[in-house]
Amino acid sequence: MVKKAGFLIAFSTLALTLSPTLVFAQETTSATTPATFRYETKQERQQLQQIRQTARDDRMEFRASKSADRQLFLQNMQQAREEAKIKFQAERAAFKEKVMAIRDTRKQQLVKQIQNRMIMVNTNRTTIMSQNLERLTTILANIQTRSATAKTSGKDTTSVDAAAANAQSAITAAQTAVAAQAGKEYTITLTATEGAALKANVGQETKQFEADMHATYQLMIAAKQAVMQAAQALATVMGTTKINTSTGSAIAQ
Repeated sequence: MVKKAGFLIAFSTLALTLSPTLVFAQETTSATTPATFRYETKQERQQLQQIRQTARDDRMEFRASKSADRQLFLQNMQQAREEAKIKFQAERAAFKEKVMAIRDTRKQQLVKQIQNRMIMVNTNRTTIMSQNLERLTTILANIQTRSATAKTSGKDTTSVDAAAANAQSAITAAQTAVAAQAGKEYTITLTATEGAALKANVGQETKQFEADMHATYQLMIAAKQAVMQAAQALATVMGTTKINTSTGSAIAQ
């Protein structure tokens, strides 16, 4: 019994000797771990905020750049039209003089109507095309903005970036063609005032107008398809079937 009591006393003494150390170690661990965790979490939050702010700044800069591009396109188209008026003054004067030489008044009026209609249609269609290009540019800007946001969330947007770059090239090509088309003025060159020769003169100019307009329209179609492909690429990355473009409709497949 004496030995057993001595053993208990020795064990209790050892426990008392070690307990403060163990308790101190436990308190130290429990006190430092949350602080370290809070520091790391705060640092990560700051990094995420910085990434988001950079993305917002990039989006604002991108939108400003797109707005400047649209203004430049509209200015170029208007300039092309003004230059065309000056450039073709002599041709218009020659046409007016020549058309008055057509003795058949019915044919004379018909040739005038065809001439005026080509000018009117060219103006109206290039105006509509420019408006459509503005909408496509806005849609593409929205796609690129959402792609940039998705990238900050860790998504792989390589396919979207490539499709958007291709769409931008297609839009630029269409803008160049539309501005050039707006600067064209179709004046019938009359080498004859009656018969088959007169008909051939009118037919030659109208065929040229139709061919030019068709070529421009094909570039418009290519631009629209390229933007749709960019939208589809974004939809795939976002895991959906359609992307709302914020233009009153959605591009859906």
